[in-house]
Amino acid sequence: IPTLKRLSGTRWSAHHDAVDALRKGYKIIQQILADISESKTEKADTRLEAKGLIEIINKLETELMVHIWSTILERFNKTSKYLQSSKYSYQNVEIRKNFYSTASFSI
Repeated sequence: IPTLKRLSGTRWSAHHDAVDALRKGYKIIQQILADISESKTEKADTRLEAKGLIEIINKLETELMVHIWSTILERFNKTSKYLQSSKYSYQNVEIRKNFYSTASFSI
């Protein structure tokens, strides 16, 4: 199971890592929460919290959003890493050429 991470308010890579860990471990996390919610050795408030999380994580909407956001954040993360790398050169970016060729103004 990937290590679950806290979200960072500023870094795309941290968002990607957190959502990707949730996506990769989704079924295992569901099972662990179910185990906790049924455990007689856990405190009542812990079992109740696990039950609440199970209700959220078992919704189709939640699973779809995890997969959608994982895909989106993966692209943002790759783009961010590329733009920060030494391989990036503004002159080599195809987007720049396309932008200027389709822009309604001239430079």
